Amino acid sequence: AVGYKAAEPEHSAAFVQHCVPAILEAVKEEPETSVAGQMLKTIGTLLENAPASSLPAEATTSASNIIFQLFEESLKRIDELNEEKQALEGDEDEDDGEQLEEDAESEDWLLSECVGVVEQLIKSTPSFLPLFSQTFMPLCQRLLANTMNDDQHKHALCMYADFIEHGQ
Repeated sequence: AVGYKAAEPEHSAAFVQHCVPAILEAVKEEPETSVAGQMLKTIGTLLENAPASSLPAEATTSASNIIFQLFEESLKRIDELNEEKQALEGDEDEDDGEQLEEDAESEDWLLSECVGVVEQLIKSTPSFLPLFSQTFMPLCQRLLANTMNDDQHKHALCMYADFIEHGQ
């Protein structure tokens, strides 16, 4: 079977140009982490299956800004959750601690989906490469700080690896 990328490249590019910006706008407004993560997963799949350079420069810049904003907001929520967990240490109520742990895992999953979109943009959209250098490279440096956890280190290394492998 032939995938839609090979069968109808102009149609799949048009589909990506139509859908990705709309989904990104919806993600920006979505309060539920799980729903936002699924939307990001969809964007990653669309980019993976579309012909290279399907996303125009303006949409690529917008995608970069939105993904960066999602990253920043999620990192802030993770910091807040960690502060709440520390405040609860020694507390007898295990339900609160379990809920905070679930929320932190959900935020990490959202970051994983953000990383997936960044990786697909690196692989499929040459106009994203300078945006990655300007925006995401400093973010990766922050994610590799000693104060960040192993998952955040992993996210940074995944983005760096894709940039090194596909960013030329």
